[in-house]
Amino acid sequence: MKMRLLVVFLLSIYTSFGQIPTNSKKSSEYRAVKYELYKRLVGEYEKHSQDKPEVKKEISILIDEFSRLHSLTGAKPTYEELAVKVKTSLKDKSNDPLSNVIMGNIIMYGGDDRQSDFNMAFKLLKNGEAKMAESKYSLFAKMLSALWLRKTIYRSQSINGKEENAIMERYKQTVLDYITSETPENEQRFVAGWADDFLEDRQDFKKMENFYNQFIKNSSKVKPWLKELITGAFNIDKAWHHRGGGYSNTVNEDGWKLFSKHLKIAAEHLKKAHSLKPERPEAAAKLIAVSMGGGTDEPVRFWFDKAVAAEVDYKPAYTAILWAYRPRWGGSHQKMLSFGRECMESGLYDTVVPYIMVQAITDVKSETDYNYIAENGLYNALHEVLKKYEEQDDNRFRPYDHKNHLRALHFCYAYKIEKYSHVRKLYQLYGDSVFVSSTFKSFDIDLKPAVSLAYAMSGDASGLVSKLHEELTWEKFNSKNKIWRSEKELELLVQDLEDAKGMTSEKESEYYFDKLTKITEIEKQFNTGKWVNLKFQKGLPTWKVFGGNWDIIDENTIQANTLDTQRQYLSSEAFFKPPYMIELTVESIKSNWRGRHLQAGLMIGRMYGTKTGRTFWADGLRKRAGIGIPNELPSGINLKNRSKKNKITVLVWNGRHEFYINDGENYYFESDPKFSPLRVSLGIMPWYGISGVVKYSNPRIKKLTYGPPPNTTDKKELVAYYESRAAIDPLPLVYEKLAETHNGLEQYDKAIDALNEKDKHWQSWWNPFYKASTLIRKGEFNKISELYEIALKRSGNSSYAKNRTMNDYAWFLATCMNEKFRDPKKSLQLAQQLARAKAGKNTIPYHMSTLSAAHALNGNFKEAVDIARKAEKLTESQSLKKRLNERIALYEKGELYLFDPHKK
Repeated sequence: MKMRLLVVFLLSIYTSFGQIPTNSKKSSEYRAVKYELYKRLVGEYEKHSQDKPEVKKEISILIDEFSRLHSLTGAKPTYEELAVKVKTSLKDKSNDPLSNVIMGNIIMYGGDDRQSDFNMAFKLLKNGEAKMAESKYSLFAKMLSALWLRKTIYRSQSINGKEENAIMERYKQTVLDYITSETPENEQRFVAGWADDFLEDRQDFKKMENFYNQFIKNSSKVKPWLKELITGAFNIDKAWHHRGGGYSNTVNEDGWKLFSKHLKIAAEHLKKAHSLKPERPEAAAKLIAVSMGGGTDEPVRFWFDKAVAAEVDYKPAYTAILWAYRPRWGGSHQKMLSFGRECMESGLYDTVVPYIMVQAITDVKSETDYNYIAENGLYNALHEVLKKYEEQDDNRFRPYDHKNHLRALHFCYAYKIEKYSHVRKLYQLYGDSVFVSSTFKSFDIDLKPAVSLAYAMSGDASGLVSKLHEELTWEKFNSKNKIWRSEKELELLVQDLEDAKGMTSEKESEYYFDKLTKITEIEKQFNTGKWVNLKFQKGLPTWKVFGGNWDIIDENTIQANTLDTQRQYLSSEAFFKPPYMIELTVESIKSNWRGRHLQAGLMIGRMYGTKTGRTFWADGLRKRAGIGIPNELPSGINLKNRSKKNKITVLVWNGRHEFYINDGENYYFESDPKFSPLRVSLGIMPWYGISGVVKYSNPRIKKLTYGPPPNTTDKKELVAYYESRAAIDPLPLVYEKLAETHNGLEQYDKAIDALNEKDKHWQSWWNPFYKASTLIRKGEFNKISELYEIALKRSGNSSYAKNRTMNDYAWFLATCMNEKFRDPKKSLQLAQQLARAKAGKNTIPYHMSTLSAAHALNGNFKEAVDIARKAEKLTESQSLKKRLNERIALYEKGELYLFDPHKK
């Protein structure tokens, strides 16, 4: 039955619903014009530059290479090759503004994804763009410099808000000047492209609308085709502005009306643009999105056919229709793949068209998984397309790509689909040139481990290696279907590993076996119950990189250098069965992060697809720490420590965690039923793309021999549990709970002993505060005021600590059974100060209750009654309502309420 369904499915992929016109104009004509446009910059540079002749020669060659790269014309270098040239020999040779902005652009896109490269790029672009404005260079050159500088501002640490706004304003004005300038007819398509880029950069839609009305709508300088095209594009943006980017059920009725209205306006202008220049593909391609949203009567395929009739390899048309064919827009995965097959069968391998089959598979994978691709035989089509492209000398569809990108894509798909013989063959054909960092990062693949696994999986021990891979890799671990292995099972796996090593002769597989050996050794050390240091060895064989750039400082320290919107995520490959305690020091380093938290620390559990994982983070720059949950705003508190460096300690059980900062200066603890501590990682919450430089030091882990606090009300049992923990891992929570449980058993001296022991190591406000509460229950009042004063002093900037201490202090002074310790003036002063302080909704009635008692002690019984009645109306607590009514009855009789801590 499965085979029959597969055959039907594959037949549906072959069903085409149109034909790509193989005799249409290709983008090579467009690129030739683009090359000539960029090449003019060489002449401008030679005319205006004051550089020395020998420097001029080198820079002129660089600008020409850059022109060929950007237009994808002729013998093209790569961005990476040009970046090496700039950094090694050209960066400090020229002060010319044009050469500076071009070198800055090259380093920005061809550098090594490090903060230092982006700072270098920003400096070059900033200096060049500032001089460009006053230079004799063309408006085209000035527009490029403003555009490129704008693209760096979110990645630079050396810019403030005022300067950022100035850069944005210059960019907008320069681009608009260029759009409205008298450019030749054959350059209008390039102007349209930059207009698109401008409209997409709409941080403030109202401001963008004003610019459109002033410079486009009412301008007589913008040529008719360009004006109609931009007006159509603007109204598409306006339609989505009113609709919003959320799911359809989040859109209100007015939003839908305005969405429909502006799509229809967009359609009107885009159709006019198409009628003016049907030989240009831009308007028809934009009408695909309009049709998808119901703005035209014609189907999306109608406008796609119009676009490719004008230019067969106009990629935006293919991207737009693939999006329109997604299930969410009424299409299906089968329809997407059928369209991809049509593109593949065009045979236009000198264009991007057959590659659309690969794009269709990638888009389908984004909504399914690699198993779907493998089970439906789609890798075969992908393999066929990429193999044919690999036979070409240098096919590129974007300036940032080169031929190795296609090889890398082929390798990564083969690896993910577990076609290990293909992975092996691709590596044999291309060697390390198959590695392209950006492609491998997008697939979360490391080259050396992937090659080594492929050799091991296709060698003599393939069956045994497959079993080991299933048992010893996190990608194969499914907590619902598998249980944690026993120490005996680990021993058997180690023996299997030795047997597999002995059966495999290929040298390339050694890395994989060494990696598994190191992973099993870590697990064996962990099972002893002793601390295990998680080392950072060369090549990170026991860690998996999921995002960011990681530089090993030494075996105990690693630094992450992550760019804007990148992930920063490093996972241990070893298995640790909970419960365990894990520690790590995190140092936040000022970098290119743009006003957001660097919520970096320990990530425990899985972060994707569920909310079972947690990030225990500290931000040394903002002096904050907290717990992060996937797709939710993180909770956090202010740190007492003013250092950029913070130590994180987490105790982990299934469904519970305890979180300590700097050995207990700050800490959280809670039952957390959704928390499932499957894997240990370092980094920033992976779904929260953010730039930043963070240093991670001294990670270590140990198995816990005790479980979580027992779920019991038996205080003797709780005392025994916390006393046993105090002997093994004395942490502040242990002594806090000991004090609370001893207090509940009326063992006041033991409670005081626990608090004194805690105060030796962790001098928090809570220790004197709770000691005062304990002594009140014991009936010893001599030191109460002194303890509350210490608690107030230690409360620092914590409004919670200060307010709670003031409330209990004022209450004690107003209601103490022993008249000697009551203080009318001080109690009223504290209660009134508390009434003026910020308080949560639930605490206000309790503060009012205290203020009422203070007024009563001062003989102000009418005020006491009025305040107590207001508190009774505000509170939702039935027990507090009852107590307030009892006190009101006393105050109405002119009698004081005195607190008896032992009265039930």
